[in-house]
Amino acid sequence: MRTPDPDIEAEVRFLATEEGGKSQPCRSGYRTTHNFGLDGTLTDALHVFPGVKEVLPGETVTTRMSFLAPQYQEGRLYVGFRFTVQEAKRGRKPTGSSATAGSPGS
Repeated sequence: MRTPDPDIEAEVRFLATEEGGKSQPCRSGYRTTHNFGLDGTLTDALHVFPGVKEVLPGETVTTRMSFLAPQYQEGRLYVGFRFTVQEAKRGRKPTGSSATAGSPGS
């Protein structure tokens, strides 16, 4: 599977199951929604976890994210910007918290 070039690299802490997070691990190719603070708008992104086979609930990982519609985030994100990972299957409840680390390779 060819993945698109990543738009950002971020550190994500997936909530533990007891905290309301997922009950199953995530793998590269995981696609979900994110709340970047735009009123009424969630942003879809594909996650790739370099060098990691799977990420368990409660773990923190570096992820490279490719946005489905990157134009909504142009000029908005910066190192330290915080956002939440959310899942439609869970009623749009947060499943993780993140802070951007910058552009991949920066």
